[in-house]
Amino acid sequence: MLWKVLVRVDVTEHPVLSYTDGVTRTIWLLTHGVKEMPVKCAMADAARLQALAGVDGGQPVAVGTLFKQKMD
Repeated sequence: MLWKVLVRVDVTEHPVLSYTDGVTRTIWLLTHGVKEMPVKCAMADAARLQALAGVDGGQPVAVGTLFKQKMD
């Protein structure tokens, strides 16, 4: 699956992202210059994740909304 599943977002001295799946894939993507990748997280964490690591001007989007857009 392309999505990484976010475990938590912590803000200490440096923001930290933790996820449970796709570490090797993420390293491969980063070494090949990928600048964006989808991340699945709880809506409660979405705004914080967007603020810390999101694309400029981006907005969190619910998975259900993405599926609805794909079907339209």
